[in-house]
Amino acid sequence: MDFMAKGKTKFNPYIRKMIQPETWDQVLKYIANGLTNDDACDYAGVSRTVFYEKVKEETDFADKYKKALISFKAGHINNVNLKSKETWQASAWMLERKFRNEFALRNEIDVTTGGEKMNIFVAPSPEIAELINKRMAELHATDNNLPPDTSSIQKLPADNPQGGDGQQ
Repeated sequence: MDFMAKGKTKFNPYIRKMIQPETWDQVLKYIANGLTNDDACDYAGVSRTVFYEKVKEETDFADKYKKALISFKAGHINNVNLKSKETWQASAWMLERKFRNEFALRNEIDVTTGGEKMNIFVAPSPEIAELINKRMAELHATDNNLPPDTSSIQKLPADNPQGGDGQQ
């Protein structure tokens, strides 16, 4: 059995049977209310390993677990649907997520340069610029083939967020 080969010990199946049905019902209720599986187990005092084994090996419990997840989703989908009668944003939100290929906002850049070199500038936050600079310095320390102008990200002047010196 590959489970045993990984050096893990398998729980005794009787442990699952020792846990009261009411406790399992509580775990499923917590999941239906939105807790993660791990949080629901912790809150109910049930071993996570025992929970996952029960889902894997007991089809009746696995069905109840799936229904608890679907119940949580259905409640929130219903909330969005109700709100969409009042405001278009709720409908747009649902469409963007449910039918991503058709309705999601796309951040696409289609660039044709005709073989010309193109520089694209993206202004990172000062914190991100500092992290990039540190990483670039590390890369330069190990790879001398990097072009010298990639070794630092320059911060933009605060009064000119578009870059440059502000002169035309």
